[in-house]
Amino acid sequence: MSAPELQQEGIAISLSEPWWKHVRDAIRGVPHDYTEGSIGRSLMLLAVPMVLETLMESLFAVVDVFFVGKLRNSFHDVIYSKDIRPETH
Repeated sequence: MSAPELQQEGIAISLSEPWWKHVRDAIRGVPHDYTEGSIGRSLMLLAVPMVLETLMESLFAVVDVFFVGKLRNSFHDVIYSKDIRPETH
């Protein structure tokens, strides 16, 4: 389909408003009827929360690996310290 055909069917992406207003609306959770209006705006409103969730999940994984790495060294030090080492017969 060509661009004029898409515009006739109401699928045109609205460029009249800056993109950051759509991102702000997506972050704020502004109610939107996804069956009417621009598909570009609808996709933006749906994509922004998913991208933010993925970024937060990735940040959580990095922080988790960092702290788990610290715990492993602490656990190793506790288990193999002379104070609590089991006696061998």
